[in-house]
Amino acid sequence: MSAASVELSALVSARVRRIDIPEADLVCLTLHLAHAHEAQVLLLSIRRDALGLGLIAARPTGAPANAYCGLLRKHLENAVIVRAAADCDDATIEFRRGPDKAVLRL
Repeated sequence: MSAASVELSALVSARVRRIDIPEADLVCLTLHLAHAHEAQVLLLSIRRDALGLGLIAARPTGAPANAYCGLLRKHLENAVIVRAAADCDDATIEFRRGPDKAVLRL
């Protein structure tokens, strides 16, 4: 099991509070974890030369919300992470909001 999968598994049961796309190739999910007093920010980079993800201390600011950000907000805000795993080739995060499910995959 990689270190990334251990870190991601800690996000299971986190609720998505906010979604931002500060730059065209970055997606930020502000998460609320029941056991944490502060929000956690999961940064997803989709740049071809810098593909990856990680937790950061504060939500970055940048571009105003575009149509893609609005679509992600529509489907993922207030969703709960039900599964999160990563290996050296990809990362998968599964969400549930009511009866609906969604999956983000890098």
